[in-house]
Amino acid sequence: MIVPAFSQGLYGRLRQLAAADWQRYVAHPFVQQLASGTLAENAFRRYLTQDYLFLIHFARSYALLVSKLRTLPEMRAAAASMNAILNELPLHVGYCAQWGISEPEMAAQPEAPKPSTIPAMCWILATRVTRWICWSP
Repeated sequence: MIVPAFSQGLYGRLRQLAAADWQRYVAHPFVQQLASGTLAENAFRRYLTQDYLFLIHFARSYALLVSKLRTLPEMRAAAASMNAILNELPLHVGYCAQWGISEPEMAAQPEAPKPSTIPAMCWILATRVTRWICWSP
């Protein structure tokens, strides 16, 4: 797997600070199998439906952020991030439609309690409610 050498700027500094976590991420079997084209189709379908649910919550968190910002430029930037997230959803829906899974069926899937969807979104939404914080998707 080829990993770009992003070593400059904020991204580079953050990646260096999280080097061990980054390495575990890119070496994870899911990522390796996805990159090599050997990931089981049912695992990819599950990922797409869980990511679809996550993205809906993530877009909501940006909507909440927009309501808390003070200036129009800040609001526009957060709204643009929200729109980018919402515009990613049709990619997931399109893939799942190829397997006969409709968008309402995707939305009705139970969210994975661990390790990701529910805990991550609870933290993101709680942070947006209690703090003035802005980060990019």
